[in-house]
Amino acid sequence: MSARRSLVTAALAGSTLLAATATAPAMAGGFGGMSVLRTAAAGTEIRVGDIAARGTGVVVGWQENAPGGTKRVYVKRSTTGGASFGATRRLVDRQSREIQVDTCDGWAFATYTEQWGSDWRVALDRLPVSGGVDYRSAVTIDRVSRHPDVACAGERLVVAWFENVGGTWRVKLHARGVNDEAKGDQLPEIDLDLGPGDVNEGLALAGTGDHVFLAWFDGDDFKFRRWDIGPGPNFPLWGAPVAILPDLEYGRDPEIGVSGDRLVLAYMNRADLRARVSTNAAASWGVESILEDMPFPSEVGAYPTSADVIGTRIVVGATIVGGLFEDFSGEGFLVRTTNDGGSWNRVPGSTKSDGQVVGAYRGTAGSPKLVEAWDKWIADPAVDKLRFQRES
Repeated sequence: MSARRSLVTAALAGSTLLAATATAPAMAGGFGGMSVLRTAAAGTEIRVGDIAARGTGVVVGWQENAPGGTKRVYVKRSTTGGASFGATRRLVDRQSREIQVDTCDGWAFATYTEQWGSDWRVALDRLPVSGGVDYRSAVTIDRVSRHPDVACAGERLVVAWFENVGGTWRVKLHARGVNDEAKGDQLPEIDLDLGPGDVNEGLALAGTGDHVFLAWFDGDDFKFRRWDIGPGPNFPLWGAPVAILPDLEYGRDPEIGVSGDRLVLAYMNRADLRARVSTNAAASWGVESILEDMPFPSEVGAYPTSADVIGTRIVVGATIVGGLFEDFSGEGFLVRTTNDGGSWNRVPGSTKSDGQVVGAYRGTAGSPKLVEAWDKWIADPAVDKLRFQRES
């Protein structure tokens, strides 16, 4: 997910905005009532960052922008599939931003950037979904880094980010053991420099028990990489071939969701929300689908904010936004496919006006249930709230 937006400068067009009901009644097989995860102090903006779910565990991460420029990142965790949440957890006292989360093995993982003097460093927190001891560590120790992402991949925990090296933005990848302590002193650490990347166009990382996938842009060039998790005791990352995708002159903001060998790659291109699906771990891809067809060139766009896969079900969170300076309008929503991209449809009850939405699947492949969190940043209310709902 990516909360950064700089493109919007004209009236929203080509989309019907649906207002979210403040407290929706429970629907069999649909979303239940809305709950408020966080109410910010007056004048503080909430930006939903990311959501992750596995089984009955759900983790939501977000950023709060207070008056005067102060930024902080937070998480909430649930062990009941989102029926209830624990206390709000601020991850660090210093300036922090750009949070992304994942969950596996009973842990919630959060990566973000935090300010140290003139540097913005990548930090990684490992928190138990319920009880236990938290661990926190620095992934980088100098330079300026931006937009990290985190993924569980079998025995490996992987973080990727942009790092400014000598005035050039480069894509970095770090892997350690999922169950290592803060310094990663059990499995050997792996650090890779993957070459240049466009920090303004975003990156996306996802993992399974067998694979790691990373997507980013370098100008017009679209980059997609896969690594396979090698055997113990060191569980190395082995590079694997992938199908080459066309370059995207106007592409940006990728999101990846994966389960087994099935994965979805969503992105914005020419202001449209688009996606491709692979059922063989990116050895080949299905046709490109346009999930939201937006006018181009124009100052309105549809971009993905999250992506998830469980069994044969795929869901993409997305936002449409446009506006003149601060006079924005837009909506967030979830769109899904159950036939590997043959058709896509908005999830009933998922569309929220004036904000950004992220979504994921909880439960099992045999009984998948959606969870959704959203903000109201487009509306810029006097008091911001982070809201949540789940399928019953």
